[in-house]
Amino acid sequence: MINFSKIILILILVFLSIGSGLVIRLTNEANQTVVSINPPAIKVVTPPTEMGVDISVNSLQNRTVKSLLWTIKDTFISEKKDFIEANLSDMRLKLYQKGEVFKEYPILVKGEEGKWGETPAGLFKIRLRQKNHFSSLGHVYMPWNMVFQGNYSIHGWPYYPDGTLTSRSFSSGCINLSTNDAKELFSLSEIGLPVLVLKDDFRNDDFTYTIPLDISKPPKISATAYLAADLKNGFVFLENNPNLVLPLASVTKLMTALIASEYSLLSFKQEMASSIKITPEMIAPIGEIPDIKVGKRFNHFALFYPLLMSSSNDAAEALAISQNKNSFIKLMNERAQSLEMRATNFVDAYGYNENTVSNAEDLFYLAKYLFNNRRWILDITRGKIFDNFGPITFKDLKNLNLFYNDLAFLGGKVGATPAAKKTGLFLFNLEVKGEERPIAIVILGSEDNQKDTEVILNWVKSNFAGSP
Repeated sequence: MINFSKIILILILVFLSIGSGLVIRLTNEANQTVVSINPPAIKVVTPPTEMGVDISVNSLQNRTVKSLLWTIKDTFISEKKDFIEANLSDMRLKLYQKGEVFKEYPILVKGEEGKWGETPAGLFKIRLRQKNHFSSLGHVYMPWNMVFQGNYSIHGWPYYPDGTLTSRSFSSGCINLSTNDAKELFSLSEIGLPVLVLKDDFRNDDFTYTIPLDISKPPKISATAYLAADLKNGFVFLENNPNLVLPLASVTKLMTALIASEYSLLSFKQEMASSIKITPEMIAPIGEIPDIKVGKRFNHFALFYPLLMSSSNDAAEALAISQNKNSFIKLMNERAQSLEMRATNFVDAYGYNENTVSNAEDLFYLAKYLFNNRRWILDITRGKIFDNFGPITFKDLKNLNLFYNDLAFLGGKVGATPAAKKTGLFLFNLEVKGEERPIAIVILGSEDNQKDTEVILNWVKSNFAGSP
């Protein structure tokens, strides 16, 4: 017998999905698909009898750092390549030769998760080899040092100038092996050898959302492109033109901060810290911060505050020029590719150039990386002060990030230029089914990024969290 009520329900869900641009997958206990429509890519299945339908993770789960890294690993093995795999979840480092494990070592220490020195995940390569290196950050010697990304390296057990070994809790983010193991690995490695750093943090979880049968009509948004998605499982709530490439404006500075954090010379002892002397070429044509003047000196970390809170173009230029501007921008693009930000291109460090571009989906992956691997960058955007590298000397910095007073705000960045209009990348905590879920909202080409974000967030709350 034909069940007309189910047919009507299916047609309603299909209509709502097409109108909203949502990419959804509805599942019942048997996981049976009864309607398939393409385009748009929507799968509708016979819903269960209870009020509401569980939605499984959609297509974004196939575009995460974790899946990319494992794909690269499988490719390296199938192509019988030499490479290093450092798995920070099981704390094992493997050296592959011709696609097979040749040596395996225990990782004794890694960077503390959630802190400024957390060991980065990604695909890197050995850039420098040193039999012994003195770290200006930790003020220790690091034997058999193999640098793979900025300030991060694989090395033996560190020791102080008097010969005393550091404790197991000592780490600035490097991967520590026993000194004998590091020596052996050093003898078997060379410049350019790929280093694949894996972490389970980027794995999508199995959380499911429940779509109400009376889901409200998607709101009107002024932005040319936008995306609202769960950072942990990749589920998309709302999207429009997520792959349309548009100017970024100052959202660029999140990548500027990421590169500066991995390459700046920092030190816990202020007298040994590297500083930046402001030169005329560092003073950008717009976005001036009164405290940043020609001739003044700042440590690298202090400049993160005007960069991320007040959106200082001068701070961005100072960080980039201090390390060779062209090389810095090249590193920004390389890092984007390592995060699978395929549509992203940087031509400046502060986003004013209209050819510094990205799309909403790429920015989702940047948000996911910052949330999992550089949470303190997000913390600064909402005004949190860190004194690891000395006091912050800037006074009365205005925080331009629109939601910094919102307790649910996890961090993010605003932007605005004539070419980009208004842009934004914002992360919020959303309580769903008694669990806190991190939500990313990306706004590009907006007339009003604050209003657009608030409207999207309220729509998500009312339809998926049960609150207006």
